[in-house]
Amino acid sequence: MNDKHKRISQLDVMRGAAVVAMVLGHSIDALLSPDIRASELYRLYDFARGFTAPVFLLLSGFAFAAATERRWVDYTRPSVVLMRRFFRVMMLFAIGYALHFPFFSLGKILLNTTPGEYARFYKVDVLQCVAAGVLLLQGMVLVSRSPHRFAATALSAGALVTVMTPIVWNTDFSAFLPRVLTPYLNEQHPSLFPLFPYAAYMFFGAAAGHAYLRAAASGQERFMLKVLLAGGGAAIAAGLTLDLLPLQLYPSHDYWKASPSIILIRTGVVLAVTSLVFSIERISPSLSDNARVLGKSSLLVYAAHIPLIYGSAISPGLAQAVGRTLSLPSTIGLACGVLLLMLALVHLVAFMRENFRRPLRFAQVGLACSLLYMFLTKPY
Repeated sequence: MNDKHKRISQLDVMRGAAVVAMVLGHSIDALLSPDIRASELYRLYDFARGFTAPVFLLLSGFAFAAATERRWVDYTRPSVVLMRRFFRVMMLFAIGYALHFPFFSLGKILLNTTPGEYARFYKVDVLQCVAAGVLLLQGMVLVSRSPHRFAATALSAGALVTVMTPIVWNTDFSAFLPRVLTPYLNEQHPSLFPLFPYAAYMFFGAAAGHAYLRAAASGQERFMLKVLLAGGGAAIAAGLTLDLLPLQLYPSHDYWKASPSIILIRTGVVLAVTSLVFSIERISPSLSDNARVLGKSSLLVYAAHIPLIYGSAISPGLAQAVGRTLSLPSTIGLACGVLLLMLALVHLVAFMRENFRRPLRFAQVGLACSLLYMFLTKPY
């Protein structure tokens, strides 16, 4: 494997590590007892867990730049690859909302859903955030017309989202926008991953991806890794400096979610870690292979483990069956069990894809059609 492809494949290794953190984090969130959550150790863990989403989103932006610049012309005009991208985006939206169905019956949703249940259904989770971010990045591609201008636009958009988030955070947009759209902007209505601030990570990742690809194409990859490391350090320093300013620049807001300081610090840490991971010459094959297969199957893992842990319209999950009642050892043991189950699932799918691609495709289509038929026809 040449050096460039080895580095790009490490995106999947990093994404796989983030998948591990995600599965363990959701399991701990659903099962750990309240008395342990009150400890200082848990608060430190919760701070570290806050980097999981920025890793996913920044790497998603990075991967968007890598995929787009390989076939730039095709993504700037009507083409098959552009249509495939839009199809994948629609699939992300569909899966994201389906995971929040109040009932597994279209009739019951239309006739028996309360306003509170609709609000939870409209809640923006990470899949909707990624899908909306991809649409915005694709819009930048169409407007920019060149990779360099695209990167500059993405960087500027990331900076704009960063500085505007505290203002947008406290604005109720329900008077101007439909209730299905307001969760995309802030948490005034139920939302886990609004575009302010989370789109900033995707935009910064796209700009970093462009810079890395340009450097790799000209043989300056190692120099660019040092630039990314320095840029990460600069972002961290900027975030800390903003915290030390004696001026109150923004109205009151949630520091850990909406502060430009924390956005810059998290972006800087992820950029620095990305640079360091890309600089590693050799990773243990067994470790990298498992991380890579998890990274490549992150959507499958997400769609499988969320209902298992938090439940769905079809069945309850561990959060309902067990709840926040377990000790730390029991929680960690069960969380590792969920992780091993997800790892077995992705290896099974990878094996089927390699050796039985057509039967696997028939099974996927059959399952999707069966679930859709049940959802549309199930009586309320």
